[in-house]
Amino acid sequence: MKWKKKGFELTSLYRYSLFIEVIIVFVLFGILTGGTFLTTRNLSNLMMQGVTCSTIAITMTLVIVSCNADLSAGTALGCIGTIAAVLQVSKGWGTGTSFLAVAISSLFIGIWHAYWIAYKKLPAFIVTLATQLILKGVILLVGNGAAIGPVNDSFGKFGSAYLPDFGIGGSIHFLSLLITLAGCIVYLVLSVRGEKKKIAIDGTELVKKYAARYDGDLLLEYSPESFTGTELDYALEICTAVQATPDRPIIFNLPSTVEMTTPNVYADQIEWMNKHFKDRNSIILSVHPHNDRGTGVAATELALLAGADRVEGTLFGNGERTGNVDILTLAYNMFSQGIDPDLEIDNVREIAEVYERCTKMQIDERHPYAGKLVFTAFSGSHQDAINKGMQALK
Repeated sequence: MKWKKKGFELTSLYRYSLFIEVIIVFVLFGILTGGTFLTTRNLSNLMMQGVTCSTIAITMTLVIVSCNADLSAGTALGCIGTIAAVLQVSKGWGTGTSFLAVAISSLFIGIWHAYWIAYKKLPAFIVTLATQLILKGVILLVGNGAAIGPVNDSFGKFGSAYLPDFGIGGSIHFLSLLITLAGCIVYLVLSVRGEKKKIAIDGTELVKKYAARYDGDLLLEYSPESFTGTELDYALEICTAVQATPDRPIIFNLPSTVEMTTPNVYADQIEWMNKHFKDRNSIILSVHPHNDRGTGVAATELALLAGADRVEGTLFGNGERTGNVDILTLAYNMFSQGIDPDLEIDNVREIAEVYERCTKMQIDERHPYAGKLVFTAFSGSHQDAINKGMQALK
C-alpha cells in the first residue's frame, strides 16, 4: 500500500506496526501507572527480564524456520543455571570455572540433540520433549528442589549489575549514551548499505528489461561509481548481486573516479576483486582510471598486470577535472614493451590534428608521443649528441 500527500510518501505501514504497538503499550501503561512504568528502575528491570526471553526467542526462530520445534529450551536454561549455582555454592567453584562448566554443559545438550535429530533422523519434537523430561529430573536431583544461593558477586553481576559510569557525563550516564549512539550508527550504516544494494539491483533489472526489447547484441556494464572509496567486500557484494547469468558475460567497470591513492593501491584493489569474483570467466573486468594525481597511466598499467581485461580512457587524457587516462600514451607504452594494443594509432600526428580541430583544445607541447617538442632538445650536451649522431649517419 502506498499513500502520497504533499510530496510525503508513506509505504508499507505494516512494516512498522510492531514499533507502533510497543509505543502504544508504553504510553498506555505510563498513563495508567501515573508514570511509574516509565521510571528508570522499572525499565531497567524489564530489560534485564527480557534479555533471557529475547535470547531464547532468537534461537527458537532459527529452529522454527527449519520447520522444527524445541520443547526443552526453557528447561535447559533452568538446568544450566542450577548447575552453575550448585558448583559455586556447594562446591566452591569460582566465576570463570563455573562459566566453563556452563559452556560445556550447553555444548553437550546441543550435541545430544544433533545426534538424535540429524543422524538418527528422529523428530525434533520427540527428542526435545524427552530432553525436557530428563533435564527436569537433573534439576530435581542436583538442586534438591530448594533455592540455592548466594552465588559469587562477580557471577551475579552478569545478570543484575549496571554498566559502570566514568563520571564524565554529569547526570548523564556516558557509557550508556555511547553504546546507544554506536548502535544507531551501526544500524544506519547497515540500512544505507542495504538501500544502495537495492538501488543497484533495481536499476540493473530495469536495464535488462528494456535491453530485452532490442534485437542487437548488447553486453551489460555495471560500474560502482565510488569504487576506490568503498570497502572491497561491499563492492564485491553489490557486483555479485547484479551479476548476469554465467552464459552471458557482464562488464564490471571499476573506476578510480577520483584518484585517492598511489597506483599500486588501486592495482591491489583490482587484484582482490579479480580473485574474489564469482564465475570469473563470465566477467570482463574493466578499469576506468582518472588522473587527479597525475598517475593515471601508471595506475592503469598496474591494474592490467593485476588482472584487468579492458580499459576505458580518452584521447590525450581528455575528461572532467584533470582528465581520464590517456589511451594513446597507454597504447604506445604497450607497443614499447612488445604488446600490440590492437588500436589503429599508426599516425599520431593525424590523430592529434583531428583532436585539436574537433575539441578546440591544444595538446601540450611536451605531451608524451604527440607533443610538438617530443623530439626537441634544448640542452647543449643533448644537441651536441644529436648533431654528432646525424653526422655519423651521413
